[in-house]
Amino acid sequence: MPIKVLDQTSELKDILDKTAYTLKLRFITLVSFFLGVLLVWSLHLFPDAQYVWLSALIIFFWIISALIFNIVVKRMETVSKISNLYLAYSAIFELGFLTIIVYANGGIVWMGAIFYLFTIIYCNIVLTKIKGTLVSLVAFLWCGTLACLEYFQIIPYIPFAQFRENLYLDPKYVITTLSFIFLVFILSGMATSALTDILRKRTEELEKTKFQLEKSKAVLEERVDARTKELQDIANNLDQQVQKRTEELEDKVKDLKRFQELSVNRELKMIELKEEIKKNAKINLTT
Repeated sequence: MPIKVLDQTSELKDILDKTAYTLKLRFITLVSFFLGVLLVWSLHLFPDAQYVWLSALIIFFWIISALIFNIVVKRMETVSKISNLYLAYSAIFELGFLTIIVYANGGIVWMGAIFYLFTIIYCNIVLTKIKGTLVSLVAFLWCGTLACLEYFQIIPYIPFAQFRENLYLDPKYVITTLSFIFLVFILSGMATSALTDILRKRTEELEKTKFQLEKSKAVLEERVDARTKELQDIANNLDQQVQKRTEELEDKVKDLKRFQELSVNRELKMIELKEEIKKNAKINLTT
């Protein structure tokens, strides 16, 4: 398989793993805050908070949209499509849902703006640095727009609680605030841990790949050495065969030379013998 195809497969697997991690954290985050909002609403902890039910409804639709988003992402086959969809979903839907929830619960006066961090963290885990920074800017744009709309009184301010000097003595406010801060701290830690797990898993995969490559290299070197030795043995064997064949041919040439010499000597003797017979015949005729 070409290196380019391997790189694309690795990148696709990497972004799918990161997306799966962040979606898992997203579901945990949304369900936790959904239950928290239901608790505040059902116990009437803040009678002045008129739109707590709206927060619960928005979080419910947010969970449904996240489930649909998860299904769509799994069907995509390229890194760019997944990345662009993740960017669009986070920048438009998630930050939009979050802005409505923040507006219905005291706007930027309360600590609602801190929850933008979750979307920013999840996006920076999955997306590139540029796209992650873009999501951060879009989050600031959503939050800043809400602040401006409330400041210029284009939309009415919806209080979460009656902010007064001794609000810190109100047990309902303290318990609720600490509960949501607790969730923020825990979920932020989980997000960081998820990123660490992704990096650790990636490192382990690279180490495993490196080990397999080294093992394959060692096996290949052994095969090359064995094949080289085999070819060397064949070459040596051929040299021995050639040398042996050459010696056999030299012996045959020597035998042929000896036979030739014997044949030539025999012919010469025959010629001498014939000459002698003729000579004797002439002598006999003269006598």
